[in-house]
Amino acid sequence: MNPIIFLDIDGPINSIKNQKYQRYLGRSTNSGMIKLPKKNFIALKHIIDNTNASVVISSNWRLGYVNSTPSKAYVNFCSQAREYGIYPIGWTPAINKNKKGLEIKSWIDYYENLYNCKISYIVIEDHIENVIDLHKGHVIYTDSYTGLDMNVANIAIDVLKSIQYKDSLEFV
Repeated sequence: MNPIIFLDIDGPINSIKNQKYQRYLGRSTNSGMIKLPKKNFIALKHIIDNTNASVVISSNWRLGYVNSTPSKAYVNFCSQAREYGIYPIGWTPAINKNKKGLEIKSWIDYYENLYNCKISYIVIEDHIENVIDLHKGHVIYTDSYTGLDMNVANIAIDVLKSIQYKDSLEFV
């Protein structure tokens, strides 16, 4: 299985700076309609291209599914991500708003058991307090004001590659 990037959207992709800029332009800041910044997508694509990782959405943007219909926020993110060749493969289960780390762990446990494999992963997040306890060594912090940039993307690549290497040694 490809390595996984668990992606939060508000902060890493939809930065505070972007929200202020969209307000300044008189555009919507509603998550179902907001225009997301190119630089953050480019940084995410850089990680994907250098690690062959797949994206799983761990953001609240995934919530709001009714009868298997995706939320407007999720559709908005995916349609803009496609412009950069980014195609999320899914989302974490909704367990509890303040239990993102547990939601990620639940996703990992399910797929490791399903495929009988070890999943290499990182968590890209601006509020690490809800994930750090369960995912220490896998968390990539992004500043919520500017979001994911190339410096953080390069750190994420190094961390994910080192996790993949360590996981491959444990598998042998």
